[in-house]
Amino acid sequence: LALGTLAAHAFRAARAAQRDREKPFLALDAGPAHHALLNGWRDLPKDRQPHKTIVQDGWAEILASSQHIRLRLDVRELPERIIHAVREWRGWQGLRHWAALHRLLTLEGRTGFVRWKLDAHLDALGYSDRARRDPAVRKVVADEVEALTRLELAIYHRSGELRMRGPVLSVTQRAEALHDSEWALEGLVLAIHPALYEGVRQRDGSLGSLWAPAPADLARVDHVRHPYALALGLILPIRWRWDLGRERDSITLTGQSLLEAAGIRFDPHKPSRAWNALERDLAELQRAEGLGAVSWEPGEERTLAGRCHLYPPQWVRDRMVHRLTPLEAPPGPSILTGGELKAWRRAKGWTQVQAAEALGVGTRTLKRAEADPDAALGRALEEALTRQGGARG
Repeated sequence: LALGTLAAHAFRAARAAQRDREKPFLALDAGPAHHALLNGWRDLPKDRQPHKTIVQDGWAEILASSQHIRLRLDVRELPERIIHAVREWRGWQGLRHWAALHRLLTLEGRTGFVRWKLDAHLDALGYSDRARRDPAVRKVVADEVEALTRLELAIYHRSGELRMRGPVLSVTQRAEALHDSEWALEGLVLAIHPALYEGVRQRDGSLGSLWAPAPADLARVDHVRHPYALALGLILPIRWRWDLGRERDSITLTGQSLLEAAGIRFDPHKPSRAWNALERDLAELQRAEGLGAVSWEPGEERTLAGRCHLYPPQWVRDRMVHRLTPLEAPPGPSILTGGELKAWRRAKGWTQVQAAEALGVGTRTLKRAEADPDAALGRALEEALTRQGGARG
């Protein structure tokens, strides 16, 4: 009986470990530059109102999280729609788009380059089918992501000397589609700044030595109701990674440090407001499987000097502490435009009729896509290519 019980426990443990290996995730760079960027982003105003920024020599400084890192926007000859998008985006909700982009980088990019598609981004954000079809929603999200591509990251040495400067996301290719008589952004080929990604992947696409796992559904956390869960969901994995070398199984923060890590302002006249917001968003992060147990030292709950222990969820521990390699599906199809679809079909040696049959779409659908080589593919073709597989490159 004892042996049977032991075998059952071992079987359940093996099944749980396998499920942890298969769990979708975001691979985040755990370097100091990325951590500093997230901290600065977290601290931006949360009132959803436009805020003025100082413009010098044609540059607007979006954030300066420390004297070592700055995020700037070149406002010279900037389209009005992007200026508007930045005013809306530059608040903390930009973290949600950042999480969605890292989901795409983890699933399909794996080299620091990725084919960004608006529909895939909307999926990562958790938009319903109805919302994804709304031209107004599509335009707002596309403009917010394009605003990210207009930002420049500058990294400085402690002495103040500039070490590295470049766009947060470089655009090497664009795809647009006609909606309601207006051309709208549908796809991009993006390259992420190396200082924000160099620890995630090696040249062959395998996971690197300085990355941290976060839940894949983090971008679906409601940034209006749970803004602090979103910030902590991106920052805590990096902190856990840093503490691995100290052989600690949790992060220990004072109440004051925990509020600061979440970006919650503490009002001594209304202390319960801060603690309630913290507890609500910690619970949301646990629901999203981005946080394990949370425990305060006895008698120190809800105090600025109290010590709080934050544990990673088991699936994160398996990957960081036990070094359990996650199982990753092959990258998805990289076809973005009608011209690339045509090149892929010809490389297969297929006629349009054969390609349409293989993809399970109408021949007219495929011909219409190939006839406009610079336009983005429709959703039906994207889903067909994903199902068919092997349409890479």
